[in-house]
Amino acid sequence: GLQRQGVLRLRRSAEVYQWREERTETSQRVSEREVRREVTHRYRRTWGRVPVDSSRFEAPHGHHNPEPVLPVGDTTFTATDAALPGGIHVPAGLVAQLSDYAAVPLAGAGLTQPTHLPSAAITGVG
Repeated sequence: GLQRQGVLRLRRSAEVYQWREERTETSQRVSEREVRREVTHRYRRTWGRVPVDSSRFEAPHGHHNPEPVLPVGDTTFTATDAALPGGIHVPAGLVAQLSDYAAVPLAGAGLTQPTHLPSAAITGVG
């Protein structure tokens, strides 16, 4: 698992780089009885915390979103072996109440950042 000396809780924030479909609709009255509607679908890649099902796109070909490798969103890891000076055990339920997170660079967490992706974030309490 993920470990970091002196940190009681870690929160991993994961996003997925994926296609998003943007739908716009315009209407134009061409006569008293007729309105012409035009629907346009545009596709762009963005980072997101919620996976997008590309099979539901109007034009899915060339806009496939694979299943995320990691769970998307925040995942929190809580130390189960926390101790105060003198070896006094701190229950995990008490550690789980901590919420003052600070950013931990991936290099400092003993992890490597893929070179083809923008930065990811891990935050820790400790």
